[in-house]
Amino acid sequence: MYSIIKNLIISLSQIVFIFILGWNCSFADEGLELEHVLQTKGIAVYKDLGIEFYIASLSLERLDITSAELQSFEGDQSIKIKVTAKRWSKRKWKAQWQNNTAINNAPSEDSDLNAQLAHFTQFPKGSLKSGDEVLISYSPQFGSRVLFNGHLVLASKDKGFYSYLLNTWVGKFSPNRIFREKISGELPIDNDLVVFSRQPVEEGRIAQVKTWFAVEDQDIEKKKQQVRLAQKNKEKRLKEQQAIQLEQQRLQAIATKKALQAKAIEKARLLAEKEARLKRQLELAEQEKKKRLAKLENEKKLAALKVEKNKIRAQNKQIYLYELYQWQLQTKINESVVYPPWARQFNQEGNVSLIFQLNRAGNISSLDSSKSLASKILLQEVEKRLTSVVESHSIPKDLSGDHWSFKVNYKFSLREGEQKPLSKPHLATVD
Repeated sequence: MYSIIKNLIISLSQIVFIFILGWNCSFADEGLELEHVLQTKGIAVYKDLGIEFYIASLSLERLDITSAELQSFEGDQSIKIKVTAKRWSKRKWKAQWQNNTAINNAPSEDSDLNAQLAHFTQFPKGSLKSGDEVLISYSPQFGSRVLFNGHLVLASKDKGFYSYLLNTWVGKFSPNRIFREKISGELPIDNDLVVFSRQPVEEGRIAQVKTWFAVEDQDIEKKKQQVRLAQKNKEKRLKEQQAIQLEQQRLQAIATKKALQAKAIEKARLLAEKEARLKRQLELAEQEKKKRLAKLENEKKLAALKVEKNKIRAQNKQIYLYELYQWQLQTKINESVVYPPWARQFNQEGNVSLIFQLNRAGNISSLDSSKSLASKILLQEVEKRLTSVVESHSIPKDLSGDHWSFKVNYKFSLREGEQKPLSKPHLATVD
């Protein structure tokens, strides 16, 4: 009976695997078939900060479509990314596409579209390599499709997802003017780039990234992780028990040592009290003599203390004026910062920390954001608000100096909402 059940389970698993494989292959075949039918409209090299990442190409079923008609064109079309960078990390992939999408498109209220965009920017399970290929296609029959090295990444029934990605290339804030003119077909096509972009992906690489999309493999790895975690917890509990036993032994030894020390301390205390009484009698006589001298000395000290207090009061006032202005800056920043829509769209969070110099004219210099753990979108929002707050709040006129160093912080959190209230500084008093 066990053998029959086992064979039945194996057979069902094979059927499910063949079905999933066939489903993925059908999408891959659709993408390849569509690519062969289309004609190359434009092709260009994509660079970021002078580093080449990929060859971008746009293909249409008709070449008479103008650059102004690209977004409204409803026929078969595709955009292809042929990776040329030696290594394109998944972190850099995510940051680059989220930033370009946010720059060139308005936030959408379509939850399905937002989920597709988020998945596209996060699907790589490892770094992309030279020769990898991402094909994003649209046809009225199949909708939007994304294939990575022939494996299906996502599918959508409409054009919305495809339009958002196309707009990162041909939109108002395209990487640069020449790139947009080349990809839109306004400049002659570089045939060498076309030949390179059509080179097939290596079979070994296709097989290597298959695990990125294999649900079955992910489940197996997840179970392995659970087993490793259980073993780790078991070892942790054993170590904790051993640590408790050692701690109990240590505490017992400490208690014994303390008992012996307590007896010795009591004996020493009685002897010390006797010696202290004799010493006290001699000290009382000496104190009477010293009191007369101390009275004269005390009068001198009171005069000096009065001068010192005035000096401290002046210092405290400077500290208070500085801390008050620092508090005003931080408070106004907390009140004026607005969570950027695209940062919220991509679930971006983090702490922004800005250290800067400010002169009496209200000019900001030496702005340092190196300790900030947040995206560029969040950082720019705080910098913009800081400039506005400084312009509207001048340095206290009684604060000494020509320039000062200040610091502001802002925590972007999708869960916590408003910033924690700040305590207003108080002027320290001198009694």
